[in-house]
Amino acid sequence: MLKQLNNYIKPITYLACILECAWQLVACSPHSPSDGLTHSYQTRGASLPLQHNVEGQKLVDVAGKSVMPEQTPLPEERDVLTNQEKVMVGRYMATISCQDPIAHCDVGQQGSVEYIINLMDDGSVFRLIKSFGKVYADTRITQNYQHARWKVITEDQKKYVVVYLNEHLCLYYLIDHKRNIVMDSQRNYEINRDFFEHGHPYTLKNYYLLRVSN
Repeated sequence: MLKQLNNYIKPITYLACILECAWQLVACSPHSPSDGLTHSYQTRGASLPLQHNVEGQKLVDVAGKSVMPEQTPLPEERDVLTNQEKVMVGRYMATISCQDPIAHCDVGQQGSVEYIINLMDDGSVFRLIKSFGKVYADTRITQNYQHARWKVITEDQKKYVVVYLNEHLCLYYLIDHKRNIVMDSQRNYEINRDFFEHGHPYTLKNYYLLRVSN
C-alpha cells in the first residue's frame, strides 16, 4: 500500500515542478508589454526637454524681436554760424594740373581737374575733385564725412577759413578782400606733416579758389 501511495505522489510532484518552471520563464521574459511601453516612453521623454528648450528659445527670440524699439537715427550735426562765417558760405573752385599730386588724376593722365571746396550753411564741408564729369575724390563718401567741419578764425589780423576734414587733416585757407580763399600750403604741410608723411598727397602751391555761383 505504501508503494502505491509513492507512485501516486511522484507524478503530482513532477507536475508541480513543471508548472513552477513555466511560471518563472514567463515572469522573466524580456518582451513584457509593460517594459516595452516604459522603454518607449523613456526614450521619447529624454528628447522632450531638448525639444522644449529649442522651441522655448525660438519663442524668446521672436518675442524679443517683436518688442525691440526701433533705433532713432542720430540728429545731424549743425553749427550756429557767426556773421563772418555766414558770408563765406558757398562753393570755391580752383583749376589744378594733373601734375600736382593733390589732383588725384589717373597715372599718366594729362590736363587738369576742378578742385572744389563747399562750405555749407550748417557748418559742414566737403571737398570735390572732378574733371569732365569724372569724380576723382569726394569727401562725402568717406567714413568721417559727418564730422568734417569748417569755421572762420582770425590770426595776426588775417582771417582764415579752417577746414577740418578729419581728425588728422586740418587745412587753412586765407580769405582775401574779395572773400575768395587762398591755400596756405606751407602752413598746411607743417601742421599736417605726420599725415602727409604716411603717403597722403600734398602740395606746396598756394592755389587761389574763386567763389562760384553754382
